[in-house]
Amino acid sequence: MKLIFIFFKILIILFLAAICSCLFYTFIVFPNARPEEILFHIQAPIGDLTFDQTTSPIVNFCIPLITIVSIVSLIWYFLKSYNRALLCLSTWTILSLGYAFIKLDLYQYIKNLIIDNTFIEYHYVDPKSVSITFPQKKQNLIFLVLESMELTFADKKNGGYFSQSRISHLSELAEEGESFGGELNKHNGSIPLFGTTWTIGATFGFTAGLPLNRNFPISNTI
Repeated sequence: MKLIFIFFKILIILFLAAICSCLFYTFIVFPNARPEEILFHIQAPIGDLTFDQTTSPIVNFCIPLITIVSIVSLIWYFLKSYNRALLCLSTWTILSLGYAFIKLDLYQYIKNLIIDNTFIEYHYVDPKSVSITFPQKKQNLIFLVLESMELTFADKKNGGYFSQSRISHLSELAEEGESFGGELNKHNGSIPLFGTTWTIGATFGFTAGLPLNRNFPISNTI
């Protein structure tokens, strides 16, 4: 009976340590991600993993997990008190969850899930129901998508971060065309909407006119 009780205590420590390690992994791999982006990547198929792709979970999850368990075990051993060790780990877990709640703005995310918003459901138009007449001479529409590109790489006078622009050619293209800057002298970007803050979400958004969210009832019609 005593062994079962000790085993149960160890499971509690492992469970709380796993929560802390998951949060640590999330903020290392997705430092600026929104909840919908993280959930999408969790649900997305991973395909065939290579060794390089498996090193991130090992380093950013397993090592913190082992470290936390080791520290709590040392506290348990030297203080001769499981309750004190559990109190330290519980406090650590609560603070980590609180930080995650604020960092990810989970309040707004949960609020959006609870509130029934039918805007897209009422205004979405199925392309299959629209009659499109093409001109006799068709023209191609080409989209060029840049991975991990942002205005931060421009120089400060154009709204970037650096003293010398890293994307001078793109800045020239922005001056020739439109960069959502309006009447501003500096380059500016459009405000990302819900479900469009990562590469595939943004690509889906500007091609389909919808945020990438599997919870929408019209998702099966796209």
